[in-house]
Amino acid sequence: MTLLWKGFTICKEILKTYVQVTLARTRLQHSILTHYLPLYWPEFARYWHSSGAGWFASFLIRFPVPQAVRRLDCESFIREAWALVGRKVNKRAKLEEIYDLASDTIALPIDPDGIAVQAFRLKLKRYLSLNRLRGQLERWAEEALGSNVDSQLL
Repeated sequence: MTLLWKGFTICKEILKTYVQVTLARTRLQHSILTHYLPLYWPEFARYWHSSGAGWFASFLIRFPVPQAVRRLDCESFIREAWALVGRKVNKRAKLEEIYDLASDTIALPIDPDGIAVQAFRLKLKRYLSLNRLRGQLERWAEEALGSNVDSQLL
C-alpha cells in the first residue's frame, strides 16, 4: 500500500467517525434544548451559543435547575459559578443575572438531587464528552494531513 493511499484511508476513517460523532452530538444538543431546558430551566436557554456550549453544559452539570442556584446566597453562587462561565467581559453581572433568573423562573419545581436531574446531568456529560472526541478527531486529521500539500492549500 502506498503512503498516499494509506493516508487517504486514515483520513477517510477519521472523517466517517467525525460525522457520526457530530450527528450524535447534534441529536443530544436538540434533546437538551427541546426537552430538558424547556422543563427544567426555560429562561436559561438563551445563553446557549454553539461557540460557548462547553461552558453552558459545564454550568448546567453543577446547576441543572434553578433550585440548585437558589440553595445558595448570591455571593456563594458567584464564587462557585465563577470558573464555570468562561471568559466574560463582565462575569459578575452575568452571574447576578443568572441568579435573578433562578429566583424568577417558570421551570418545574424539580429536586436538584432527584433521578430526573441525574439523567439530565448524564446527557450534559455525554455532550461534553462528544465535544472532546470531536476535538481529538480534528487533531488526528491535522496530524494525518499536516504534510499534505493539497490539505495545506485548503
